[in-house]
Amino acid sequence: MMSTRFLFTKNDRLLKPADFTAAFKEGKKTHTKNFMVCIFKKTSEQTCKKRLGISVGSIAGNAVRRNKLKRLIREYFRLNKTRLLPKITADIVINVKKGNQAEYFKDIAIELNKILTTSY
Repeated sequence: MMSTRFLFTKNDRLLKPADFTAAFKEGKKTHTKNFMVCIFKKTSEQTCKKRLGISVGSIAGNAVRRNKLKRLIREYFRLNKTRLLPKITADIVINVKKGNQAEYFKDIAIELNKILTTSY
């Protein structure tokens, strides 16, 4: 039986355009070489519940490349969601920048760890 800790369910995703808009408008933006990360802290009864939204435009490459980047970012979130931004509830939107050079899971993990595993 698989631990629910490592699942990436519908409840872990941002689904509505209004959620993305709120995160972009009111969230704290942090830039790295390949990503812009918006972190929108929320007040909620659910402790340490985090939701992920991924935005990858056509500037990031063709459909194959965009889908690969989304899969790698989702996998990073799935494996690390219990460590990300400890003790807060937040919506996290990851926007891939133009000219993204991150090709492998390791590259993405190193870059996102710098932002998302620190105390916030």
